[in-house]
Amino acid sequence: MTMPKRSRIQRILKWTGVVVCVVILTMWLTSALRPTLFRTPFGGVAWYHGAVMFLEGATNDYGYLEESRLPPNLAGPPKWHETLGLSALPQSLRLFGKLMILMPLWLPFLGAAVPTAILWHRDRRTVEPGCCQRCGYNLTGNTSGICPECGEPCDAEVRAT
Repeated sequence: MTMPKRSRIQRILKWTGVVVCVVILTMWLTSALRPTLFRTPFGGVAWYHGAVMFLEGATNDYGYLEESRLPPNLAGPPKWHETLGLSALPQSLRLFGKLMILMPLWLPFLGAAVPTAILWHRDRRTVEPGCCQRCGYNLTGNTSGICPECGEPCDAEVRAT
């Protein structure tokens, strides 16, 4: 029985998914510790209490978040689930005439983690004893030491089982 060859695209996608998940998780956890704001020409992008916020003109001259421009449910000392953004849902608000779009980071994390987990699950391999480690071809009785299916050199102990 020959095992299907793993697709290079699937391997690239699964490792890209791991990197994306790690980046989002890092942003998510650091946003709970310290609010971060990046100024842009349209206003700013902030990581704050487990969410990313796109802010229209909501920064002062020093680049800090202005507490008066934050939504009321995010101002003040948050509870632990609010600190991680677990109680937040995507929303857009207009505060003081400025647009604010809030996206909790758990949502893109799940959006990246679920397909990545599916790709990892599909890519797991169990090679039976006495089979080629690369393609899964049955090597029982093979005396050449090379898999006739894929050309991979194989150990004598694999051929003997």
